[in-house]
Amino acid sequence: MLTCFRRFAAISLLYTHLVNPPAVTVRIPILPSPVCWLPAAVVAGVIWYWSLVTTPPSVPPHSIQLQTPVLATGFGSSSALGSTILFIELSAPHIRHMSAYATLALTLAYGLAGSDRPVGQKAVIVFLGATGYGVLMEIGQAFVPDRTASFVDVLFNAVGSIAGLGWIALESRVQFVSP
Repeated sequence: MLTCFRRFAAISLLYTHLVNPPAVTVRIPILPSPVCWLPAAVVAGVIWYWSLVTTPPSVPPHSIQLQTPVLATGFGSSSALGSTILFIELSAPHIRHMSAYATLALTLAYGLAGSDRPVGQKAVIVFLGATGYGVLMEIGQAFVPDRTASFVDVLFNAVGSIAGLGWIALESRVQFVSP
């Protein structure tokens, strides 16, 4: 009987730690307000350079040819439910877009880390800031020779921005300290 109780207690403790893990606080230095925005400015500058100044290669190296199904509704499809499945190719440029805008969102979140704004408001600011910057870069590409603006790129920028919001979810477990 005692062995059975010990097993139950061990399983219960393991379940409790898996469902509600103990809080771990990480100490991260927070720079003064004007300086903490510097990483976001650098990342935005790199994105600007690669989006509007350079000419893309004619054939992207090392493309990952995955076809991702996306459900689209209301585009004149012939199915009974009024929806159809489109396939978007996930290639190396799309992965670069997601990585760049996830990094931009992370640096924007770091810039907002010292503010007293609510978490939801920070998330909206970061998402709209990173995604809006991606929209501006795509509009700018419409006016650059050898470049084309793409709505699909804007979607991948937004997905990257959402991935960068992970920082805001972890911010409650971070203790910011002055360097």
